[in-house]
Amino acid sequence: MNTPRKLLEVYNLCIRYLHEAEKLLGKGDPVEASEKLYKVVEECVKALAEVHELEEYRKSLEVGKWNVARLESASRKLAEIYGDDVYITWKIAYEKLHIRGFHERELAPNEVKEEIPRVGMLLAIIKDLVKKLSK
Repeated sequence: MNTPRKLLEVYNLCIRYLHEAEKLLGKGDPVEASEKLYKVVEECVKALAEVHELEEYRKSLEVGKWNVARLESASRKLAEIYGDDVYITWKIAYEKLHIRGFHERELAPNEVKEEIPRVGMLLAIIKDLVKKLSK
């Protein structure tokens, strides 16, 4: 992904998901909010993997889809570039938000809401990259 336009599209999609999650939490729906926040993290990891041309991106392109193992592996590699919070955020998004929040439906709204700043950290990385690539 060498075009800032494509990265900006991902950023805008993720912002939309984030706002939808916040609205869902306001309506007392932590299940759907969990999945929206998970999708933000998933899309950010995919976009960053593409920007950095990681093997996980190339393999996913080759087989036509991503899987959890490649997303986790990519997030580990991205943590080496951007810091451990990237991997920690991926793990929380997958294990807490996607599994416990969405599939198992066991999180309260406040437990979902407390992860919004983590998700925002990944969005900030994408936003900074858009600015950098636009220069």
